Amino acid sequence: TSANGVHGLLGRLWENGGDTRQLGRARLATIGPATAATLADYRLRADLVPDEYRAEALAAALAPHVAGKTVLWARANRGRDVLPTELTSAGADLETVVVYENDDVTEYPEPLRNRLIAGDLDWIGLSSPSIARNLATLLPEEAKENLGIRLHLASISPVTTAAAKEVGLPISAEATEYTWDGILGAIADFGLRIAE
Repeated sequence: TSANGVHGLLGRLWENGGDTRQLGRARLATIGPATAATLADYRLRADLVPDEYRAEALAAALAPHVAGKTVLWARANRGRDVLPTELTSAGADLETVVVYENDDVTEYPEPLRNRLIAGDLDWIGLSSPSIARNLATLLPEEAKENLGIRLHLASISPVTTAAAKEVGLPISAEATEYTWDGILGAIADFGLRIAE
């Protein structure tokens, strides 16, 4: 479900004395084109990439193909449980392996904190619900006063937007393609709307 997952899984395979030949006849599914491109860096092609780049769409695309099959989910140490829940419900024998860790920062570096307080940043991109929640915790009060005025937040997806709103963060722009390019496009669209 991420480029980090690809690197983590294939890196671990290599470190343990194996290589991609051990994947044998396994079929590969990715959550989106960036993850598929990372697979391609290892000379592997994604067999399935959903039209929408989110866990719900990947689960829906995989569900008809997994009954009675073993599915390996290479994941981070935390994240939403949409895939395991949906795939297990569809009859998959799901095996999970944590191949990388997501760790939150506990404080911002002083130069960044100073820029946030001074109002020197215009946008912050939020690429996951956990990032939105962590931002709400770490954002200096002075910066919170500028949210939606001088400092805007752009969300990668409706799921991330919902998490941001739950912790009191206003979202100015939301990506329609759930990628970083989608976030940048949403920011550009926001700028065009303001210019009109």
